[in-house]
Amino acid sequence: MSILIENQLLSISTMVVCGMTVAIVYDFFSLLIRRFAQGKQLIASVIRILNYFVMAIIIGEYMLFCQKGKITFSALCSLLFGLWLWRKIFCVRIYPGDKDEQKGKET
Repeated sequence: MSILIENQLLSISTMVVCGMTVAIVYDFFSLLIRRFAQGKQLIASVIRILNYFVMAIIIGEYMLFCQKGKITFSALCSLLFGLWLWRKIFCVRIYPGDKDEQKGKET
């Protein structure tokens, strides 16, 4: 393979991992809000702001590693694919009862 193809594959795979990492961080902060900030809007808002700040740092660091900070179409698509991959494949296996619990069904 040429150097260009290797660099692009590295960038795409890194941004897929970035998308999955951002989804994990989002799920973690959502869990914190559900567990500790039930009915406390101020605490929930602070946790959400902290969540977005951490996600921005993660995305910025991955973009700096991949393309030296350049936002490219392939990196954006890879990030979104990583988010989708976490939600559709891994998150369903880890949290199988969440959908039923939200509907009020017993698992």
